[in-house]
Parts: sequence; C-alpha cells; structure tokens
Amino acid sequence: MKSSNAGESTTAAVDVVQISKHALWLNVDGEEFFMPFERYPWFERATLGEVFNVELLHGFHLRWLDLDVDLELDALRHPEKYPLRFDPSAPLKYVVVVEKADSGYGASVPDLPGCVAVGDTIEDVEKLIREAIEVHIEGLRQEGLPVPEPSAMAREINIYGMRP
Repeated sequence: MKSSNAGESTTAAVDVVQISKHALWLNVDGEEFFMPFERYPWFERATLGEVFNVELLHGFHLRWLDLDVDLELDALRHPEKYPLRFDPSAPLKYVVVVEKADSGYGASVPDLPGCVAVGDTIEDVEKLIREAIEVHIEGLRQEGLPVPEPSAMAREINIYGMRP
C-alpha cells in the first residue's frame, strides 16, 4: 500500500473485496461497487496480481496500471452516463445547417458533402434532411464507400457593434 500524500496515488482507500467467475467487487472509502465482467471485460482474464494492483488517484480516479485501465468513480456510480463499449444501435448525430431562403428553408450536412434538402417550413426541411441523410448513407454503403463519422460542430458566436 502507498502512503496518502496530497496529489499522489493511494491504495489504502480501495480494496478488491471479492472476485468470482462473473464479476469483481471493489470497496472504495466504504462504498462498494459491483463490476460484472460483461460490462468491464478487461478484468475477466486478468491475473489476481493485475486486479489487486489498483490505485486511487486524487480521490476519484481508479487506475489498474498493469492492465492499462482507468475508471472514474462517477462512471461506476452512474454507468448509464459512460458507455464503455461501442453500441452499433446508437444513433449517428450529424450537424445539420438550416438556412432561411426566400421561399422556405434549406438544410445541409457538413460531414456528408452533397447531402441537402429544401422545404417550406423548418419542420419540413428537418424531416426531409433526415430522409436525405439515410438515403445518402445507404448509397455510400451500396457503393462500398466509407460512411463519414460525425465530426462537425456548430457554435454560435456573438458579434457586437456590427448592426447598422
């Protein structure tokens, strides 16, 4: 066990309480955590020495150095907020730019060049751009082309003193 100096790791506050063929249990400062291998697969084939070599950093960060695993205590308390695995059913979230035109609205997707839609109302254009994205992605897949991951970001920036 390491000493508890400010800013350093301590293992005195974290204990591996039990290990079964399905899970491990941790006790961190009196709070117990159940960690099923289905959700935390890195521990299933680990040696006892690797599992027991855990450090608590800064009072909220667990580190298994031998396994190259780092977890925040908040992720153990609220696993629904921290997906640890790729979920193919999770939706792709593309940024859509909607612009007002003379006779309605236009929409485009920066991450999907050429993917556009126009509609009379914002509701129309949102429905149409969703359909356009689905058709665009399906076309890319049929052609054997990669589907770009969403990466564009949108930010509003205030510019003062520029109005006439």
